[in-house]
Amino acid sequence: MKSFLKAHIPFIEAELLEEWEDILKVSTFTDGQTILTEGGGVAGIPIVVSGRIKVFRRKEDKELLLYYIRSGESCAMSFQACISQKNSQVYAVSEGETEALLIPTEKLKSWMRKYPSINAYMFNIYNLRYTDLLESLDHILFGNMEGRLLHYLAKKVKGTEKPVIQLSHQEIAYEMGTAREVISRILKKLELEGKIILSRKSIELCDYNH
Repeated sequence: MKSFLKAHIPFIEAELLEEWEDILKVSTFTDGQTILTEGGGVAGIPIVVSGRIKVFRRKEDKELLLYYIRSGESCAMSFQACISQKNSQVYAVSEGETEALLIPTEKLKSWMRKYPSINAYMFNIYNLRYTDLLESLDHILFGNMEGRLLHYLAKKVKGTEKPVIQLSHQEIAYEMGTAREVISRILKKLELEGKIILSRKSIELCDYNH
């Protein structure tokens, strides 16, 4: 664990590293397992080791994807909830089998006072998530549905070895807050333009650089 933490938090203090080795344990989440629910308590702040976590808002039968938490990253919304001592304002689920270190909420404030590296790490995470949210907002407000869908697909495969998404058209429509017929029509158009390859159970992005 030391090498992983040093790689992603290079400025981490030796004393904090020792404390984390003694206290933090790797938790494993199965594909689709719920980690946070809106209105629920936050027991710990995850730092993803492998796999990824999807963070989103939900309203009735629609979702809005906020961001993904990938290896070495953490959840800004969980951090905010812990600091303000409020319940979660978002949902979070694992995508694929995911391993994460969980920083216990009861230790967070004392560690923040004692170790500046936590503040610097979380500030970096806030910047990353803020950029993610602005990018998504730009696509929602100023982009057409075709651009939004391409952006969505690119976020789905970011950081993966193969640019392949295994989701149904209905699942994509649900996450994007639109109708399945709209997604199917745009996907077919993107395929005709050579931007994606459609198969029965997957979508592959062309000209993708991970």
